[in-house]
Amino acid sequence: MGFIGTGAEMGHIFLTGMMGCGKSAVGKSLARKLCLPFIDLDSMIEREQGKTINDIFAKGGEPLFRKIESAVLIHAAHTEPDSVISCGGGIVLADENIRVMRESGTVVWIYREVDQIMKTVDTQKRPLLRGGAEHIRGIFEARKKRYEDSCHIRIDNRDTIDGAANRIISALKAG
Repeated sequence: MGFIGTGAEMGHIFLTGMMGCGKSAVGKSLARKLCLPFIDLDSMIEREQGKTINDIFAKGGEPLFRKIESAVLIHAAHTEPDSVISCGGGIVLADENIRVMRESGTVVWIYREVDQIMKTVDTQKRPLLRGGAEHIRGIFEARKKRYEDSCHIRIDNRDTIDGAANRIISALKAG
C-alpha cells in the first residue's frame, strides 16, 4: 500500500463492524480526509433494488438480503475506483465476502460497545436490532470472531467520529 495522500494505488478501505458502530459516519469523515469516494453498501443495495433494507428483509428474509449484499459488494470491489466502503454489519458472515474485501483492499473493524450502540441507534430502522440489548449482544458475540479474523486493522470508536477516522489513517500509514 502506498503512502496515504500521494494518490498511490491503495485499494479500497472496507469498514466492518456491528450495526450502529459508526461505519457510515466514520467512513464519510475518512473518505473526506483521504480525498476518496465514499460508498455505503446498504444505500447502494436500496438504490439497485428500489426497496429499503427493511422491505428486502420483510419480503425475502435475511438469506435474500445476504445474497444481494454479496453481489453488490463484489460489484463495488471490482468496478468502483478506490473508495472507503461502509459494509453492512453481517458482511463478514460469508467467507467469499471476506476474501473479496481482503483481496481488494484493507479491512477495518470499527469496534464499539453494545451499550454505546443502543444509546445512539434507532432500532426500528434496523431489522436485526429490534430484539433489544441482549439480542444485539448475542449477534455481536456470534460475529466477533469473524470481525477479528477478517480485519487488517481494529479501531475502537470510543470518542469522536474524526478521532476514529484519524486512528484509521494512522494505522494505514503504519502499514
